[in-house]
Formats: sequence, C-alpha cells, structure tokens
Amino acid sequence: MDIKNVIIKKIEEYRGSITNFLIDMINIHSVTYNEKEVALRVKKEMDKVGFDETFIDGMGNIIGRVGNGSKVIAIEAHIDTVDVGDDDLWNQNPFSPEIKDDVIYGRGTLEQKGAMASIVYSAKVIKDLQLTGDYTVYVIGSIMKEEYDGEAWKYIIEKDNIKPDFVVITEPTNLNIHIGSRGRAEIEVIINGLSTDSGDCIRGINAIYKALPVVKDLEKLNQLYKSDILGKASISVNKISCKSPSKSCISDKCIINIDRRMVLGEHIDDIIKELSCLKSIKNYNVKINTSNKTTYTGYSYSANNILRPWIIDKDSFILKKTIEAYKTMYDTEPQIKKWILTTNGSITYGMFKIPTIGFGPGKEILAYSPREQVSIEDLIKACALYSILPLKLSTK
Repeated sequence: MDIKNVIIKKIEEYRGSITNFLIDMINIHSVTYNEKEVALRVKKEMDKVGFDETFIDGMGNIIGRVGNGSKVIAIEAHIDTVDVGDDDLWNQNPFSPEIKDDVIYGRGTLEQKGAMASIVYSAKVIKDLQLTGDYTVYVIGSIMKEEYDGEAWKYIIEKDNIKPDFVVITEPTNLNIHIGSRGRAEIEVIINGLSTDSGDCIRGINAIYKALPVVKDLEKLNQLYKSDILGKASISVNKISCKSPSKSCISDKCIINIDRRMVLGEHIDDIIKELSCLKSIKNYNVKINTSNKTTYTGYSYSANNILRPWIIDKDSFILKKTIEAYKTMYDTEPQIKKWILTTNGSITYGMFKIPTIGFGPGKEILAYSPREQVSIEDLIKACALYSILPLKLSTK
C-alpha cells in the first residue's frame, strides 16, 4: 500500500469539512478566559468524526482520545486567541473570515484554530484508514496559552493524569520541524512617587519622570545580550501603568512591565539580580509578575509567566521519527528550526521532560498581525503528517 497517496486522497475528501470547521471556530470570539463556546464547538466536531472519547476537563481544555494503546501521543493546539488590536488595521471583520486564493484570513486562523482543524481531522483519517498501532492519541485544545503558556498542560498532566510519552505542538512552523524555543519571564519594576496637584508639582515626586531612566537603561541592556542556538536573549518594555489621584495630579506610582526572553543556561534568579543591579533600578522593587486568575469553568489558579528555554537533542527518537514521517509524506528532507515565539513546550519538555516536537501550518511571522492567515493547502499538508506520525512514534 502506498501510504502517502492513500492518506492524501482521504484527506482531500475532508478538505471542505476542514475549511468549514475552521470558519466556524473563527466566527467564535475566544479571547483568553472566554474559550467556552469554541471548546464546545471543537467537542461537537470530535464527536461527529468519531473520537473514542471526548471531554472538557475541569480547567476548560477540550480533550479527545483515539485508540487505547500503550504509547501515549498528545497532539495539541491552543484554542484561545489574542484580541484584535486596532480594528482599522484589518481589511475585514477579524471574526468573519474571508477566503481569497485558497487562503483563509481572520483572527485565530494561524494562532491556532487552523491547526486544531487539521489535528481533529487527522484523527478521522487514522480511524477511517485504520492506521492503528499500539498507541493512544490525545487531541488537545488547550486554553489560556496567550496569557500563560503551559498552565493548561500543568493541569492536564497533574489533574487529568494524562502523561504522554510524546507531545506534538502545532504552533506555526511553515511546515518545518521545530525543536525548541526561548524561555520567557514577565517581570515588574514598581516605582513609587508622591502625588501633588500639577500646579504645585515641585512639591511632589513624579513617578513617570523616575521611570524614564529605567526605560532607557533597559533599552541599552537589550543591545548587550548574546545569541545561542535558540536565538538572541532579549528584554523589552511592553507596558507602563501609572496611577494618580486624578488627571490634575502627578503620578504617585508607575509599574513597568518587562518581557525577558531567555536562552539556555539562564535562570530567573540571575535575571532578577541583573535588573536589580542596574543603577536606575536598584532602589526600586523588582518582582516576578504573579496573578490570580479564573478560567471560564470557574477554576481558579495562581500563575506567573516563568517559562524555561528548551530544545530537544538532535539525536532524539521523536525527532528521528518526525523526520521519517515528513519524508514519507513529502518526499524531501525537512528543515529543522526553532520558534521565535514561546510555546507550551516550556512546560511539556522544559518542566516535565516529555519529548516534544513542533510542526504546524502557517508562517510564524504572521502571528498576531491584522493579516493573520493560513492557507488551506497548509492545513491539508499538516493533517497528513499528523495522520501518520502516531504510527511512526509507536514503532521502533
């Protein structure tokens, strides 16, 4: 049996279904903490195509199972999205997708509902073609990734007791194989001042003015970082929040939100120390940004965005088998790369040491932009690899 052509032929039968499923998901506004409706829509599709089991867990992740073998393989996409940003930058309603020249445009096409459509239908391919082996596949639609990478996976592993042997992350890779990503830390610098009426500002201490040297020093610090195999370490000021009694008073508090991207060998304690030693910061409070959050199911948790950098070994079994699957389906050698963005792999591999690989439709560079898009052909090709990869991973 020519497995490649059999799989491709079968997936072509589902082209319209994959497209329509994605369009339905994009029509649902599912910004982080508002994923309920899209989770229900994914569950409906999983039930329709014949998953052996589907459920929404206590946190709100949608999980479907196919098979009951000893090797457990999880293929995941997050179902939350970032918000729209400036509406005027979009050429269409972000939640009313358009198709032009076989490309679907809209918020969530790339991040990450397109991949969700592909992996749901890969399970149907597995069942229809009986591509069975000694494996269990969990198709997972994780929540709140855009706010807190990996928190969903902590719940899946620790509360749902799903502990995969392998994890496939379907964040956009332009159909290349990705083997790691930088880590990330969200840090706050808290600057206190003394408020007075603006007409008598000389008596007060303006927290905004005190923040300006901090911002300049952080900009300079970013230029000093070196690169490693994962890319360049970086630091950026992403948000500045100020408080004052009224618009006619100077600010008495300023919070600078910092995004620090970490490479291999860096640790959060060293980063806090590095910032605290800067001349403009050393007298201020530097701390990890921690928040108490509640998911759409009512599950409450405390989280911080401390994500470990991670990369799998180039001799790892999961990489070898993914390359094997890639060559089977595409008749060419894959490019092996790393993500620019952060991924749930910081938890699945960085924390739990579960062999993790990345392969997804679409171009990472378009993520979060007002031209967010994914080609239908990418969805079909991704679905093909997801269909055969579990069989490859379950054999020596």
